[in-house]
Amino acid sequence: MVNAKNIILSIAIAIVFMLLGVYGVNLIYEEPQYQDFCKETPAKSVPIAREPVQCQSNPSLQAREQQCYANGSITISYEYDDNGCPINFECSSCNKDWEAEQKKWEKTALFGQLFLES
Repeated sequence: MVNAKNIILSIAIAIVFMLLGVYGVNLIYEEPQYQDFCKETPAKSVPIAREPVQCQSNPSLQAREQQCYANGSITISYEYDDNGCPINFECSSCNKDWEAEQKKWEKTALFGQLFLES
């Protein structure tokens, strides 16, 4: 007959083995950090005008913006003039790149964890 001491010892060993596997995978295969893909720039303050300023529609900026979205660039950083109107922007697919690396890491880390738990 199995006594309680053996059951508790078996559960404790299983928990320690699982934790060792999880921390071991995380130690060997580091999780990708968002800051490594997308450089966070501090937001530029835009002066508040006393009267509302109507920004001129810029068709070339709008066309470039649509092209960014069509190419899969999710992050767009705008550059503003003194009135707060957008004058230029930069497209970036860093968010998409980070998500791809994150999914790859999750698959590897999950596989490692499942393998060690078996």
